[in-house]
Amino acid sequence: MRPLHPAERRRSTAILLQAIRCIAMGAAMLTLTSLANADVGIAVLDFELRDLTLAPGGEEELRRTAGLKVDLEKALRARGNYRLAVVASSAQARAAPGVGYLSDHPETAAALADAASVDWMVVGTLTKPTFLFSYLQVRLVRVRDGTVVDDFYVEIKGRQDQVTPKAVKAVAERIDTSVRAQRMP
Repeated sequence: MRPLHPAERRRSTAILLQAIRCIAMGAAMLTLTSLANADVGIAVLDFELRDLTLAPGGEEELRRTAGLKVDLEKALRARGNYRLAVVASSAQARAAPGVGYLSDHPETAAALADAASVDWMVVGTLTKPTFLFSYLQVRLVRVRDGTVVDDFYVEIKGRQDQVTPKAVKAVAERIDTSVRAQRMP
């Protein structure tokens, strides 16, 4: 290997320093993003099932609906460094006299979240009008005033075991984007 000319050496050094600066800036931005979300508390309620099919409430459908909360919490953890709080299923059941009540009454959902000391509440429903598709409906509620900040609707078609995780991931990305937008000065 031939020795570098002094001008080539300076240029190589400058490129190397620029690359190091870029890497350092990227690492700093990731750290700041994680720290910025570390104090953001989110509670995800158990998803409710509105099964409108001719044979509602099958065991498989109930299991899938129950898994949506866990999957969404996992996806939110992957998106940012959120503080996820738990709202007891029994407290949710006492607060909601029927399916869809908490979605229709965000102030009641906010009261549940207030007890959990969080900033945001996620209220979700899986609506299944037919066996061919379903809708994942999610509301993002700001706890301090009980306001619905965003509604997310995702149609789920195809093999449920393959498509549902993608839908949950898409909702987590949209929740993350919405929470970050609300935190902007």
